[in-house]
Parts: sequence; structure tokens; C-alpha cells
Amino acid sequence: GPASRGRHLRRRPGPPLYGRTGDISCGGLSLRLLHAFPPGMALEITIHTPKGPIPAEGMIAWVAPPETRRPGELIQHGLRFTTLDWSTPLSLGLVAAESG
Repeated sequence: GPASRGRHLRRRPGPPLYGRTGDISCGGLSLRLLHAFPPGMALEITIHTPKGPIPAEGMIAWVAPPETRRPGELIQHGLRFTTLDWSTPLSLGLVAAESG
């Protein structure tokens, strides 16, 4: 129910964040975002795939250190999935294979 969904702090309300996904596994993905977010922060994301959007929730596991960032470039993050529909890893696997 709704109570079980209140565990993670969500960055809402606010504008949607746009980024690019990199390597995807069933445990998480690499994400390039315009702004740096701290490890431990919970995010709701939608992964747009050829088969349609896949919603997922995750937590920032790591962020690229400032000295590796270049101005104007998206900042590399590692996202660890915290909730996934059972079919999502299969879908993500297909997407990863197709985009490779």
C-alpha cells in the first residue's frame, strides 16, 4: 500500500531530471546527469527503451569525483536499483543487448 512506498526520500516536487543511461545490469546502471547528486540519494527514473518506458527506483551508489568532470559535460553516476518489477531485469537485459 501507500505506506510501504514512503521509505525513500524523493526529490519531489520538482522538474524532471534528464540524463543518459550507460551500461545496464539487473542490479543497476550508469547514469550521466547534468548535476552531481550525493551517494545515498534516492531517485525515481524512467528508462526509455525501444519497447517503451520502464519505471524504476534506485539509489545513487557513486558519483564521479570533481577532478574528472569537464565543464558542460554530463556527470557520471552509478545507480543501484532499489525496486524492480520482476520482469524488468529481462527487459533491461534486452535493451542492453540491443543498444550494445
